[in-house]
Amino acid sequence: MTTPRHIAMRFAPQANADDWSWIVHSGLIQMPLDWEACLIVSALIMNRSILSLLVAAGVFGALSACGFTEDCQSMNFSTLAQANRMRIATNHDKTLRETTDQAEIAALVKFVSARTDSWCKPWAGVPVGLARAELYSDKKFLGAVSLGSNFAGAGAWRVRALEKAEREEFLRIFAVPDPYAK
Repeated sequence: MTTPRHIAMRFAPQANADDWSWIVHSGLIQMPLDWEACLIVSALIMNRSILSLLVAAGVFGALSACGFTEDCQSMNFSTLAQANRMRIATNHDKTLRETTDQAEIAALVKFVSARTDSWCKPWAGVPVGLARAELYSDKKFLGAVSLGSNFAGAGAWRVRALEKAEREEFLRIFAVPDPYAK
């Protein structure tokens, strides 16, 4: 049976087996997993470079498990072309305006259809735009796109970054005051 005394004598024969201070400076990280595990933790805390490495590995592992990289895909907005009604609303579902003007609806469909790539589900969570356009074919809901401070939102919790000029164009299509204006 391997005991702490045997381990101490194997790794530090010159040390007193009852004096565990040697482990703090030895960098030893392999010991039986029972009460001696506390000694490993103590040694790692004292050795800041190993602690930093373990913390970094733990953070990276946790982020990887949660989807560290963004899950991006292309979107298909072809069904929106069937829309004959558009409702612009706040993120609290307050109607700002409605239109059946086919030119306005076509402008929105053209805008999002020209930007089918890079719709992502960020690992940190999806931001919610303060305004959204809901598109309908009569009473049938076809889809919605939202306007954020620097992004557009659509589909199954997907967002896409917008350049300043793109956002201004998107806001012109919505034809409502900028919900982010102060």
